[in-house]
Amino acid sequence: MLLHEHGAFLEPPGVVGGTESASTCLIILNYELGWYWQDLWASSSLRVAADGGLNRLHDSFAAGDDAGRARFVPDFVVGDFDSLRQDVREFYTSRGTVARHDSGQDNNDLSKCLEMVRGLQQDPLLQSSSDSPKPYQLVRRGGLKQQGTCVSGSQVEPGGESGVGTEESGQQAHGDAQQNTLFNVLVTGALGGRLDHEMANLNSGFEFEGAFRSSIAFLSATSMACVLGPGKHTIQLGRRHHTGVCGVIPLGCPTECISTTGLKWDLDGDRMCFGGLISSSNLVVAADSCVTVDTSHPVLWTAEITP
Repeated sequence: MLLHEHGAFLEPPGVVGGTESASTCLIILNYELGWYWQDLWASSSLRVAADGGLNRLHDSFAAGDDAGRARFVPDFVVGDFDSLRQDVREFYTSRGTVARHDSGQDNNDLSKCLEMVRGLQQDPLLQSSSDSPKPYQLVRRGGLKQQGTCVSGSQVEPGGESGVGTEESGQQAHGDAQQNTLFNVLVTGALGGRLDHEMANLNSGFEFEGAFRSSIAFLSATSMACVLGPGKHTIQLGRRHHTGVCGVIPLGCPTECISTTGLKWDLDGDRMCFGGLISSSNLVVAADSCVTVDTSHPVLWTAEITP
């Protein structure tokens, strides 16, 4: 049974139940950042902007507030850079952001980010033991955080000196790590705006289901959602920001058999499909805010959130 603690990441660092920062990746897309984004930033060890999402981050600060912007410099910006403004790119790369260009047109910017993060999980440099630096610090130590650096695929195109030698040394130093660093992935700006963008983002959730520590959490100002793969799941909702309103949606394909506990209108071996039964406007009634879902096919779990 997989456990999804979908309340913890909305808690700021230091709050009981808050997300462990060393295992959290925040991805910023090109839509509203949400009222929670600075808490998510503080709770994350790896921060990635998807192409125009870097514009969104930059423009969230008042004109001239470069000091404020400099406090929130992501580790990577990923995409084909058709939306990324040149002045924004120069501002962040000069402060250490790695630009990873991917010109592919078959995947959206979110999938490109997720593919990179999945690759980082498999990098021996990131397979750190408990007394090692956080994963993103290992990337920086490896020399990829040179000023003006651009990473294209597996190649490093440095604006200054190459960090390849340092990276190889880092890989040897951490080559005896026992297991990969697995991230919880949070995506802000994933919901809302253009419907085709929303659907493409959710498709990425289905594509990368099972690739990370828990299901990818998609966020907007009022909702969070995640894909639950076939099998048994326990969803632990936070009490502070969740209203209890929720839904279980058979997105992608019919769900032949699904059962739940902890909901006002539980499912009991039901079949769900578009054009038939779906569970929307449901309500969490479990006293411990814990819901279980046992499903034969992937489904989309949704929950309402509030400041």
